[in-house]
Amino acid sequence: MDTPNNEDSANVAESDGQLPSESFRRLICQIENGSEEAIWRLVEDLSPHVYRVVKRRMSSSLTRRIGASDVVQATWASFLIRRRDLANFNTEDELRAYVVGIAMNKLRMSARAHLRTEARDCRREVPIEVNTDGLPVAKEPSPSEVVGFRENWNLFMEQQPEHYQEIVRLRVEGCKLGEIAQRLRINERTVRRVLNKLADTLVV
Repeated sequence: MDTPNNEDSANVAESDGQLPSESFRRLICQIENGSEEAIWRLVEDLSPHVYRVVKRRMSSSLTRRIGASDVVQATWASFLIRRRDLANFNTEDELRAYVVGIAMNKLRMSARAHLRTEARDCRREVPIEVNTDGLPVAKEPSPSEVVGFRENWNLFMEQQPEHYQEIVRLRVEGCKLGEIAQRLRINERTVRRVLNKLADTLVV
């Protein structure tokens, strides 16, 4: 599961690059009203912070296997699929901490997946919780990397069955599981199963 734990969230609440509170609330309202452009504005605004945190948490050996931008893309995909009610976040700090928590879980899941493919014990080689003191500052993701996520997301959705696409589309628009089930005339458990299945496949 991608739900972040409190420790991860508490450790990454930085204050750089925030939207002003009024702008943040306005952006959230736009997203809640179904604005796709507002969603991508949120991704663009928060991605540099998430990228820096992920980059600092990755060991050099893990970096040789996966890229920080890949983890960030998988994070946002899971965020969109598992979509929480964004109105529950009072500040951008809260939302950023939540997204970073998802990223840390994605990083752990990806490391475990890569370890399973190796015929040796890599625990000592691939520490996930690393001491960041003295590490160089991670570079910002380029604009093309942020735009690339949107393209990759669209490609990912195009590869899904049509009814999966419709479930995710409604979820991204902010519909609750019961609302999706009612609109599509399917069981709510089916909606939950599809969303969990898609989110769980998003391991780098």
